[in-house]
Amino acid sequence: GLYLKGAGLSVDDAMKFFQGIFTKIMSVDQFNKQYSYGIRHMYGKEGNRVDYTPFSCMKIIMGTAPGTGEYHGCPYRHSNKTHLSSLLPYSKLSDDAKNAILSHADKGNFQIACRTHWEVTHPKAEKLGLSSDIVASHPNHWTEASMIYYKKKAESELKIKKEIEETLNS
Repeated sequence: GLYLKGAGLSVDDAMKFFQGIFTKIMSVDQFNKQYSYGIRHMYGKEGNRVDYTPFSCMKIIMGTAPGTGEYHGCPYRHSNKTHLSSLLPYSKLSDDAKNAILSHADKGNFQIACRTHWEVTHPKAEKLGLSSDIVASHPNHWTEASMIYYKKKAESELKIKKEIEETLNS
């Protein structure tokens, strides 16, 4: 929940999102009784009205591992090699890239595994003015850098397309 908050999801949208997910396995009434308060609390709308911030990578890595049926944590730290390996094909990685990521994670270099994953899924990011140095310090930094990358990439591709069209039309 805090990750989504850090990514800019409003409390109202968070309520809708989590209600949509949880009401697949429980009633709306059960969701409201068991989860609504916690979500509002996380946003500083209940209890002591503390506005919580998302956890950094180091806090997640050093924190308690997710229990059965829980889906949070650092995938490079809290997933075994088989599970992490099953997640990586969704990023359409080469075998070499996948093996490098798995090797870093296996050696306990979780943030290097994360940064390597970002680098291979965001090729030529440096040419767009983005560095991979920050992405492995906070999950929201990964998201933010990725959004900037795809925006700049689209702008660059559009610029090239326009230049080609202008050249062909001259």
